[in-house]
Amino acid sequence: MKAGDEVVRAGERKESFQGSVWVPNWPVAAAELAGEAPMGVPVVVCGNRGVLSANSWAQHAGVTIGMSKRLAHSICPEAVLLPRSSPFEWCNGSVFFLG
Repeated sequence: MKAGDEVVRAGERKESFQGSVWVPNWPVAAAELAGEAPMGVPVVVCGNRGVLSANSWAQHAGVTIGMSKRLAHSICPEAVLLPRSSPFEWCNGSVFFLG
């Protein structure tokens, strides 16, 4: 054991802290991390009612949340359009324990 290491005995409870991290445009970020979308190009995640998420490249081209998929594609034809139903949108969530 090193100096500062604590020993937790059976029946004792060690304090832990929980937190969360907000990632802007999570569906796009998760798709990029999962390899479903290339990094460094405009990426847009669309649902039944239009654009749900867009990375900074797509936003810089003029794509905004809520616009129709057709309008987003006409404004930024080079954008990779992904469906919302993709599993990477919600399967990569994790809970982190700090302490």
